[in-house]
Amino acid sequence: MKTCLDCGNPIINRGRGAVRCLECAEKREKKMAILRVNRRKDRLGKEFCSETRKFKNKAHLLQGDSCIICGFNVPNMPHGGCDVHHIIPLSSGGTNDEDRNAAILCPNCHVEAHQGIISVEKLLTGVLKAKTKRINSKIDASFIDRVRARA
Repeated sequence: MKTCLDCGNPIINRGRGAVRCLECAEKREKKMAILRVNRRKDRLGKEFCSETRKFKNKAHLLQGDSCIICGFNVPNMPHGGCDVHHIIPLSSGGTNDEDRNAAILCPNCHVEAHQGIISVEKLLTGVLKAKTKRINSKIDASFIDRVRARA
């Protein structure tokens, strides 16, 4: 009969490849889960996460939740299921400027943008159209609200 590596107790009903008893295996799994969470926090850092979240939320506010290239949008998903793409990557000197360096793209167009299939000029044109459409819809909504208030 095999014995546990950690406590030395016999391993019962754990399969041929088991090297730990059930209790020790559960303790080890909890310990590893905590280490994974801590590793992720160290790698990303709280400042990075909050800064990125603000960047993405502001970009969605400016451009909407639909893909600026193909118009893809899933109404039940957060932000329409679209991603925020850095037009000029941070690694190439781009910034987290949601007004000038962000494009709302569906997952497919996002991959195409990274592969160079969608050009920077097309992205910039799409961003401009999305912002104009968003501003015009806000103007229309405020106009409707004023008309309703007068009536």
